[in-house]
Amino acid sequence: MTKLAKFNVASMQKLHNRPRTQCSKCGSKKNYTNPMAKCFECGKKFCFDDIWGGLYCKERMKLNDSLRDVCDKCKEKFNYQQL
Repeated sequence: MTKLAKFNVASMQKLHNRPRTQCSKCGSKKNYTNPMAKCFECGKKFCFDDIWGGLYCKERMKLNDSLRDVCDKCKEKFNYQQL
């Protein structure tokens, strides 16, 4: 039995009616050519054009913490820096 056979019409309709994720800054919708990333501090989702990736904060991070994705507002507020 395939995975597609397990889906009934009601389940497919629920997924179809579910809204797509939008960028909090520009409003573009998520799809396979426009992925979204979540800001570590505020939790909002942004497209890769509107988020800073690979930032660190000396005051708030340990040496073994991974680099973070942060939006513009949180970058200024929490004093994140690029490598």
